Amino acid sequence: MRAILTPLFRVLFRRTNRSTPVDPAKVKRVLLLRYDAIGDGIVTLPMIDFILTTCPNAMVDVVTSPANDQIFATEPRIRRYCFDRTLYRYVATWWALRRNRYDLTFSLVINKTTLAGWLANTLGKSAVTVTFEHPERRHVYGVWFNMQIPQERGVETMTMMQLRLAGAALGVPPQFDQYPLRLSLPEGSHTIACQVMAEGRPTVVLNLSAGNAYRMLSEERNTALAQQVLQRHPSWHIALIGHGPRIAMAQRIASSLGGRAIAIPAGSFLSMAAVLQRAVLLISPDTSMIHAASAVGTPVVGLYTTRATFIHEWMPYGVPFEAVVTHERADLDTLEPERIADAVDALATRLHNV
Repeated sequence: MRAILTPLFRVLFRRTNRSTPVDPAKVKRVLLLRYDAIGDGIVTLPMIDFILTTCPNAMVDVVTSPANDQIFATEPRIRRYCFDRTLYRYVATWWALRRNRYDLTFSLVINKTTLAGWLANTLGKSAVTVTFEHPERRHVYGVWFNMQIPQERGVETMTMMQLRLAGAALGVPPQFDQYPLRLSLPEGSHTIACQVMAEGRPTVVLNLSAGNAYRMLSEERNTALAQQVLQRHPSWHIALIGHGPRIAMAQRIASSLGGRAIAIPAGSFLSMAAVLQRAVLLISPDTSMIHAASAVGTPVVGLYTTRATFIHEWMPYGVPFEAVVTHERADLDTLEPERIADAVDALATRLHNV
């Protein structure tokens, strides 16, 4: 289908390769396509900060997803347009954006780039369209994008990659330390944290959930890990976070640990971020909770399986961390609790106030 439609789209959109950056002083409207996961939304905020700083006259619109729309909801300098990949929402989004004349459109959705290319061209036909380069598909994506910025995959975090993308498009190299990960937490998001995180009690958050089964530890291994951490750090407590079926798992594990553990009640993602803000550190599989912890300044022990690709892109950014990675292409549940507890000890040693 792509082979049939590409020649037609090449005629319709007539994108030409652009090698020179866009003048930041002339940028008035910027559109970002970010209709994917919560973590993707968090790691994009530094890029938006960079654009708004570099382009003093610019406004930024973001096409969000139902999942990550909440990340941008508290940002006063951003206008959001939620898109759930249905025809109805596409028409509604197009109708809302139809009169905006964008100077720049960034496609940040790496997977299924053809859809992103279609959106970039139909939502902002007059814009210079920008995306990451896919070397093997450069000739195809040239139909959609004026600028395809080369990036070496799996070396830097996605936060840094996106800052470089914006910097290349605008001709201004980013200063990474000026654009940290961050989250704006509304006042109501702190309710659960105030209830379960006692002042003066060092608490470690153990997140049990991730988006794929192969990126999660079993109940047996999570229980053994919690026991190891508490044995090695007698003054600590553990707060367990689980989603869906793992809410009950969190409750069972907490009960088995007596008074030194609590299962966090279900709440919004930003409520969980507020819990992380008060924690000593987070232990978590590769998921959005790692980016939330980075954004609120909480150290991380991240658990990664090499079944996933480019894991370095999704490691913590801007906080102390330890990464525990599976051997070969194994499920996360092959990680031994002792090995994870050793990483917790190593991180605790680096944190002088723990």
